[in-house]
Amino acid sequence: MIGPAMGGYLMKAFGGISFVLMAGLIVAFIWLILVVFFLPESNTHIQAGDPSADSVPTPSAAKFKLSHLNFFGALSIVFTARSPYVTSSALPLLITAHFMTIFAVGSQGIIVLYTGIRFHWGALQAGILLSVENSGRLLALLMVMPVVVSTYRRYHVGEKARRAQERQERAKSDNDDDEVNHDDVIEEELRRDKTQDVQLNLWLTRFGLSMSVAFYLAFALVTAGRQLFAITPLQSAATLYTPAMRSLLTSIVGPTQTGAVLGAVSVVEAVGGIISPLVFNMLYSKFVYTNPSVPFFLCAAALAAGVVCLLLVRPVMEPPRTGRRGEEAA
Repeated sequence: MIGPAMGGYLMKAFGGISFVLMAGLIVAFIWLILVVFFLPESNTHIQAGDPSADSVPTPSAAKFKLSHLNFFGALSIVFTARSPYVTSSALPLLITAHFMTIFAVGSQGIIVLYTGIRFHWGALQAGILLSVENSGRLLALLMVMPVVVSTYRRYHVGEKARRAQERQERAKSDNDDDEVNHDDVIEEELRRDKTQDVQLNLWLTRFGLSMSVAFYLAFALVTAGRQLFAITPLQSAATLYTPAMRSLLTSIVGPTQTGAVLGAVSVVEAVGGIISPLVFNMLYSKFVYTNPSVPFFLCAAALAAGVVCLLLVRPVMEPPRTGRRGEEAA
């Protein structure tokens, strides 16, 4: 949060980037010392002599296979996993939208260059802008996100109480078997809760990505440097996308598939992190003297495509019943 502003200040104070690099090296070394010597270990059961730890194979004992080098093999889960809470095409659409988001992150590397040539800013002003953006993101995560979730929870609890009262009223005139009713009610409530959580995360991702589109469009169209600070709330609101997307990707699949989905997400993020800087640096170098805003228009277009993908994702509200009631009706 304070790193960009501090780096810009150090560059201005010492007249070069050497001191900034040295300060970064010192901070990284301090972090390494904290991790190695002060953070708690995760292998306490091994240190305590847990016999079950001996049965766990070590990576060195595993046989090496060429199939392990299949970098894109982790993406197969995207096309094979099925979720009872969303449509069958939901996971590929979500991964595509997430790739667009990671792709747009590559434009952050040219912000300092863009503000320098467009508004004649130095490293200090650009660093302050980045620090303000990061501060807004932190406030959105610490203040806005909890308020949104708690408001939704209160509404959801009220709806749940209303449905429970309706079921009690229907039960007075219903002569069906109580055990069957109880099982069906529990299953229906669990599914409804899960589906509504998926729907909340889906709307948050749509809102966050839409705010990112508005931010990059405004960033490309501003005519004065001070206007960049005025549009930072859009970037702060866009921060709601990240936790909502993580929750959405892990909640629509079963517990046994969560690790595979996160692996696919890591592959997508790695590919996007490699491609995006190359694309945006090439575009910026090509249009720097004619229209340096082109990379940010490309960001807005890519994120708009991601919004379209999210709009195509639909939660499954009422699945076909396959329980005992369906068998008795047959």
